[in-house]
Amino acid sequence: MNRAILTKIVLTHMLLFASIVSAHEEEHEEHGHHDAHEKEEEHAGHRHHDAHEHGRASLNILLDDKTVNVELTTPALNVLGFEHAPKTDEQEAKVREAGQVLSRYDSVLTFPGAKCTQSDSYMELPFDEHDSDDDHAHDEKDSHSDYYVTYSVTCDRADKLKQIEVQLFKQFPGFENIDIQWASNSSSGSLTATSGQNKFNLE
Repeated sequence: MNRAILTKIVLTHMLLFASIVSAHEEEHEEHGHHDAHEKEEEHAGHRHHDAHEHGRASLNILLDDKTVNVELTTPALNVLGFEHAPKTDEQEAKVREAGQVLSRYDSVLTFPGAKCTQSDSYMELPFDEHDSDDDHAHDEKDSHSDYYVTYSVTCDRADKLKQIEVQLFKQFPGFENIDIQWASNSSSGSLTATSGQNKFNLE
């Protein structure tokens, strides 16, 4: 799929996700849940501030009819164990292997009891493949590199999925906390998953 078209689709989904979350936040305010709403905003702001925090990643999930759209953003360190362009054959092999793993949505999360098929994906690598030949890239010790990956998954009645299981902790030991935001046509929520608590219900 053309990258521009895919980017437009992703942005559309993210805008829809934001509008759903916003609507639910306004509903909480109308019912007098001001304190809870303020804590949620404070927590969301903290996540934004620590967007590049080693050991932590963000996962956005949008469930719509038969489609699940997933957006993953994570520091390369969580996946590779390093953030610079690969300098050795071993590191280059690790980058290739990580790319293969992250190309599959079920390496990131699964939906217990549901029949789902990946229909599309898009990945932005944390550094250009040619960076390994650039001496300047080696000297940029303070630079931060992120993986950005999106998936489109087709499921039987995606809007009726009941549970999600995060698989990243099994694939890459560098993950400690994953901040998750999810939304469907009827509800939304947010939480932080860990290796010990990697399953959550959509309710």
